[in-house]
Amino acid sequence: VANAQRARDATAEPGNRYKVLSELVEFVAPDGAIVVGTVWRPDDGNASGSSRGAVLLCHGWGGIRAHLDSTYARVFAQHGLVALTFDYRSWGDSEPPFNGACGLKLVSPTLQLQDIAAALAFLSTRVAGVDPARIGAWGSSLGGGHVLSLAGQSGSRVAAIVSQVPAARPVELLPDSKARQEHKAALVAKGGPEPFADGPIPTKPEWAGVGIDGRIRLTEMEQYSPLANAEGITCPTLIIDAAEEELFHVPSNGEAVVAKLKAKGVAVEYKICGGKHYGIYDQPNY
Repeated sequence: VANAQRARDATAEPGNRYKVLSELVEFVAPDGAIVVGTVWRPDDGNASGSSRGAVLLCHGWGGIRAHLDSTYARVFAQHGLVALTFDYRSWGDSEPPFNGACGLKLVSPTLQLQDIAAALAFLSTRVAGVDPARIGAWGSSLGGGHVLSLAGQSGSRVAAIVSQVPAARPVELLPDSKARQEHKAALVAKGGPEPFADGPIPTKPEWAGVGIDGRIRLTEMEQYSPLANAEGITCPTLIIDAAEEELFHVPSNGEAVVAKLKAKGVAVEYKICGGKHYGIYDQPNY
């Protein structure tokens, strides 16, 4: 593990319990590529030496940890949790998979889930002061789908999950998919705009600075179903949707996950925030 940098955040806002410390870290993906992350923790000196709960943050399709570092991660740490953010392989500061053979900005559910599993193992075994029995996973958009898949795995070590504006059926993002056409028809019937312009990957002009790009593994995405994987979830779950969600058909994504978990008797809470999909990242919605 490489410990390249430590920094103290002296700008804790009124009402938060702690100032925070951040630490740049590295861990190894299954193919040997280096994944880069940031550990955030409360700056309390840990005088008692006790272990804390922690949260693993998983960003969406074109996100990088820098966004989570500037928003969510420090807030979790300010309130007493250890938080880990990271860049998926081939995004941000992390190395491409397979020694660079796959290029940059690869969108692969299989590889991203491997990165999440490696990050969880790192957080539970290599980050000091973390109670491995009290680690939650938070994910947004495609990352929201990934944490559903993570928690649904047999023997999952995740204590709780938060799935925000989840892509429970990410096939809806594919321009030529049946699910996407059904979603488009539903939006048009309500007088809403089309979610995407046709093309090899979803794209919108206003996304130019957001990072929604990359090279998608189409077959993987067509077959990937966090909604189906959620069948194995047993831990407490919070689902957060946007009131004006335009990327996914909410009844077949967030709402469908909630219904599935309630039917299984899993503790699940459902929240709706105002605005559209990306509005949830802006103050005060989040």
